[in-house]
Amino acid sequence: MKRRKTGNPNRPRRQARGVTIPTETPDAGPAWTRPRIAGALVVVVLAVILSCIGLDWGRSGLVPWQPDSIEGITTVREMPKIFGKWTYKYPRGHFIVNAIFYYPLVEHWKKHPVALKRPDGSLASQALTLDRLDLLAKISRLISVAMGTATILAVFLTGRLLFADYLAGLLGALALALSQLFIFYCHVGNVDVPLLFWYAWGIYWTVKAIRFAKYRHFVLMGLFFSYCVSIKEAMGGYLIGLAAAFWLAEIAKARADGHALKKAVLSVFTRKVLAAVAAFLVLFALLQGIIFSPGEFLQRMSFWSGESGVSKFNTQFAGQLPLLWDSCRMLYGSLGWPLLALLVVSTPYCLAKYRRQAGLVLIPLLAFYVVVIMNIRLTTARYFLPAYPGFAVLIGKACADWLNTKKIHRALRILPLSIVGALSLLYCIALDLEMLGDTRARTEKWCYKNIDRRTTIGIGIYNKVYAPRLHLNGYAAICPWQSADTKNAPPPDYLIMTPKWPCTNDETEKRFRQTLFDNKSNYDEVARFAPTYLFPGKSILGLAGWPVPKNSLISPEMIIFKKKTRAGTAWQTPRIDSTR
Repeated sequence: MKRRKTGNPNRPRRQARGVTIPTETPDAGPAWTRPRIAGALVVVVLAVILSCIGLDWGRSGLVPWQPDSIEGITTVREMPKIFGKWTYKYPRGHFIVNAIFYYPLVEHWKKHPVALKRPDGSLASQALTLDRLDLLAKISRLISVAMGTATILAVFLTGRLLFADYLAGLLGALALALSQLFIFYCHVGNVDVPLLFWYAWGIYWTVKAIRFAKYRHFVLMGLFFSYCVSIKEAMGGYLIGLAAAFWLAEIAKARADGHALKKAVLSVFTRKVLAAVAAFLVLFALLQGIIFSPGEFLQRMSFWSGESGVSKFNTQFAGQLPLLWDSCRMLYGSLGWPLLALLVVSTPYCLAKYRRQAGLVLIPLLAFYVVVIMNIRLTTARYFLPAYPGFAVLIGKACADWLNTKKIHRALRILPLSIVGALSLLYCIALDLEMLGDTRARTEKWCYKNIDRRTTIGIGIYNKVYAPRLHLNGYAAICPWQSADTKNAPPPDYLIMTPKWPCTNDETEKRFRQTLFDNKSNYDEVARFAPTYLFPGKSILGLAGWPVPKNSLISPEMIIFKKKTRAGTAWQTPRIDSTR
């Protein structure tokens, strides 16, 4: 007699071996399958490649061509103060991350210093040589690449969960990976991409907290946002808006469950929310030094509160409307016109069809602009970088709906998005190639080949941080150099000038520069290096950025002049135009 099988009669039968049936689970997001995982990996690999090309741009271990970077010597100099009184303009948040990777190497090098020869012939031991500092700077940039890649992953997971749509998450991640400004800051050791990492993952935990309402999601939300604002205090503007958006989302959720308006408004005051607030405040107080040294926090906040810290930067403020126009104009060069056009179409579409989700990513941007930008009366492109994950999520969902519509032929649906993606990808490639062949790097190579290191060179750039780094390679380079310097010393044999950055507002200096550029002085132009790929370069790779000038930090036009001989002509040095 056969034994009767027992078990749960409601349990579904096992699937046939080797057969996978993807199941959509709206509460947890679409199911994972191998093709979907492969698609996400393709976007991640693309972002890593775009972020790593030109990673050496402006890097020396000292202050790079991006002066707000904290890589290399800047972090090393501040490491002893991490657990003491903090005086740097940025909080200690990302310095701690850098220091975790720096500390073992620095301690090892202290035990194994390098013997260096002094100018007088004697020997001296040094733990941190320029090469070692450059290695530390490279580590910081690799940290930026890793955090940028993780940010793209956070956008993918957020879009997938927020709309229960895999394609929306994937296309949103791709939109961020093809954002030119985001790719630029993945190349440098600034705090901008790290704070974006903490903010993007904080948004992800916020969405999970709204969906699943578990303690760990609320605590992680509080911790990630706290670390984010402990990297740069201005992020508080975004967090104010995000708190308002979260409250509105909770009210909408409670109303959908049938609660009265008053009870829905008060529904946000729960133990879980208090746990998130407590986690935020404790970590914030520790990282900002509020408990033991509140003065350092107030000193840093003087910049973002519109006090003395910002007064020397916003002297060109002409009114709130011009300020708003400048802010919008910066998006053009930062995203490129194809991606910006897609954003302009996607935003009203999502506001009309997905009002709650769109509010979660747009309200923080509005709050930041009102609380911070209008207050300090100053705007730069990277101030809006934390809004890019939200932009990407909206673009991803709008594009996913466009591709899924059945009213238009598939080819007509794919073609416009393919054009936008291709132009944006070329724009990022142009950025990478321009960073590989920056005009200052080409100027340095020309000087190494054509100018003896004993020759005096005057560099007419107002700060040597932005100049070709000839002074680090044995040249007698005077930077900043002005025509007035010839009163106390003979004129230099060579001048390196740029029309991009004026050295001074002095009228005498302006007249000298104009005479120099008109080739009417006692100097002859012998080499000129101009941008190649980004506008005003004429390469098709930079078409997405036309006709707005490129990032002002990359490839300024450099002109080399040589002092004339007594016969009235420069020595026999070949004239070079746009050398690469």
